[in-house]
Amino acid sequence: MQDFHNLVVWQRTVKLVDHVFDATQGFPRFSDGRLKDQSRNAAVSIALNISEGCGRKGGADFIKFLRQAMGSACELECAVELSRNRGFMEKPVSAKVLGLVIEVKKMLVGLMKSLGYDPYS
Repeated sequence: MQDFHNLVVWQRTVKLVDHVFDATQGFPRFSDGRLKDQSRNAAVSIALNISEGCGRKGGADFIKFLRQAMGSACELECAVELSRNRGFMEKPVSAKVLGLVIEVKKMLVGLMKSLGYDPYS
């Protein structure tokens, strides 16, 4: 078991959550709230899965939660693209958020590999 606060990927994810909440704040009220809610939920889910995985017994459990975090990161990436396409999110804002998502995904892959798991196999 390790302290998730020490993981750089978790620290980056906390920044990502802040950016997602800020980026979705101005979504129009008349729009379907699902993109706003889903974006926020997916971002939070990344952080929660990393922290929960750190509290588990061993590597296999940790990897399981890292894989779930990766799934949430992919979900967030899609939601941001859809939000941008619908005009709910400005291109520069979506580019910043997507950059952070890609960074977190790369860090998750690196962490999984360091634990002996190949996420591409």
